[in-house]
Amino acid sequence: MINTSTENKNEIVVSNNSIFDKLVEVTNHLKKIERDMIINIKEQRIAFSELFAQVQDNADLLNFCRSESQITIVQPRYTLLNCISKKDYSKSTCAMFRSNNIVYLTIIFKGIIEGALPPRIAEIAIDMPMWKICSGTFKIESLEHCLSIEKEKKGDNERSNRLCAKLKQEGNKIILKINKNESNIQTYWEQSNQAQFTIKGSFFIEPTPVRATGIFYLFNISSTNVVCAINKNNSNSELELTNDWETGCLFEIYKEDSDMKIRAKNLYLNNVNGCIKLEKNKKIETEIIYMPGFSDIVYVVLYQDKRPAYLSWQENENNKENKLTLEDEPTTRAQFIIIPKLN
Repeated sequence: MINTSTENKNEIVVSNNSIFDKLVEVTNHLKKIERDMIINIKEQRIAFSELFAQVQDNADLLNFCRSESQITIVQPRYTLLNCISKKDYSKSTCAMFRSNNIVYLTIIFKGIIEGALPPRIAEIAIDMPMWKICSGTFKIESLEHCLSIEKEKKGDNERSNRLCAKLKQEGNKIILKINKNESNIQTYWEQSNQAQFTIKGSFFIEPTPVRATGIFYLFNISSTNVVCAINKNNSNSELELTNDWETGCLFEIYKEDSDMKIRAKNLYLNNVNGCIKLEKNKKIETEIIYMPGFSDIVYVVLYQDKRPAYLSWQENENNKENKLTLEDEPTTRAQFIIIPKLN
């Protein structure tokens, strides 16, 4: 009996030692896990701090780009079609403000409608290459002494006399047509010395892809003209700015060695004694630089002796010439909107 009791005690001691060893092993393992967790938490905090710094930098960049949003304001020319008119330029304007893929438009006219030409339909053309418009709405806020319909007596049904503007897009060209009501009943210009109207609208456009390649118009923001190639004295085409963009020059933006290049009709931009011309041989390197935060505002850069020179509009005192020149700095006059050619 005594021997048996001694053996049981030994077994209990052995068992207790085994449990203790297991507890020590588990404790050490838990401590190791805790140390690893602390290290991981520290690494996560470092990564979070770095990520936060990057997010803050990007937020600062976005705020910078948004603070430059005035650059998206474009003031194109507009024309009253089917009539002869004279604007009071101090009181007339056409302004477009683009925010992402929404364009807000305001047209104000004050002047004279001297005479109407058959078919005299009241239409307005905006003279600039236009993005592809998906949908939009327009409101005639005021209109006086412009249309023959104003002489008609208003009926009891106010809706039948409501004016509205309808958008018609043909390729890159847009025309606003003033209708009598939503039923597309036409209106006609009327001769007047006190014509004035205000039209506002907003529409969705198909945005230009970032770092896009393809065929584009180059619309200069400051001059509200497009770049075109003009042949002078049977020489190589010289680049100038014009508002006759339908006969202007279409430019090709293409990718070469990860850089965005530019040419027109397989001709290259060269600087010839201060004149920007298109030539068969590429004498200097060119590049398209996209403005941060915008997918369609670019600088056209010509490198001379490895130094960048920015294609720019040279403002003339008499505003009779729209010459292109090169500047050392990327000023507002050097900013162009690229607008794809639409079918």
